[in-house]
Amino acid sequence: MVVTRRELLVKSCATAAGLVLGAHHLPALAQGTPVASPVAGGSAMLATASELISTDPAPQYLAIMDQGTYETAHIPGTVQISWQDLSLADTSEDAVSAWTESTRQLLGVAGIAPDRPVVTYDEGTLFAARGWWQLAYLGYPPSWVLDGGLPAWNEAQGPSETGVADISPLEAPLIDAGVRRDLLATKAEVLSMLDDPDVLFVDARSADEYNNGHIPGAVNVLYTSNAIMKDANRYLDPETLRQRYEEFGMTAEKHAVTYCSTGVRGSVASFAMLLAGFQHVSLYVGSWNEWGADPDTPKE
Repeated sequence: MVVTRRELLVKSCATAAGLVLGAHHLPALAQGTPVASPVAGGSAMLATASELISTDPAPQYLAIMDQGTYETAHIPGTVQISWQDLSLADTSEDAVSAWTESTRQLLGVAGIAPDRPVVTYDEGTLFAARGWWQLAYLGYPPSWVLDGGLPAWNEAQGPSETGVADISPLEAPLIDAGVRRDLLATKAEVLSMLDDPDVLFVDARSADEYNNGHIPGAVNVLYTSNAIMKDANRYLDPETLRQRYEEFGMTAEKHAVTYCSTGVRGSVASFAMLLAGFQHVSLYVGSWNEWGADPDTPKE
């Protein structure tokens, strides 16, 4: 039996609607740390506007954009977080631990519950991938990116609202869904992988940024090259993405580490590579802001 993405969304939302969030009860969807990749690859990671408009009950919506853009227009019920709120420029063990907890708290204050499906979107920047990655890292159930973002929603004549949505912060203690540590790479880990032929470093910045300095051996794949950049920027199909990264030396067996300057463009590359079906993909969250500022890190 073939299950469509819309059927999957409806089933997930309906299942989550029957779960009660309690201080001493962990919903089944939020228990433990999954062993496999949080995604199966392929278009199941993406949701179209037409699918979402007709999904009942509706999933949670998380907009990765600045406050002003969000207040101008957004999908009804959406909560907003900027990508800057998720940044980390120090990937030492203590800093990662503190940041993990602070971002979990941030999502809790925003009312994003770990027992309901989440759809992240942007205004056309592709930066919804940063929110998607954060949810996956924190162990939330598999979520979706709205392909094409808010422009695609408007194309499909989906409803919108202005101002600020009514937010209900989660009651403490927040549910710890289990961190997917394999999705994150630290500076120390990157240093240990530099001479590993089974690791591919993917720099998602512009060519000028890359030429001015990059992690040794990194290939330059501009983050926007993962999508068809038109009025509504939609991702390339999984097979095209797979072929594109294979041209840069990626294989099913290799481990990819993506980065940019702050981690937001690198998250687009991570999302695209997972969408293509590659299973071993990590985001170096500290990215060039951390690497470039350290006089002891090697640079090309």
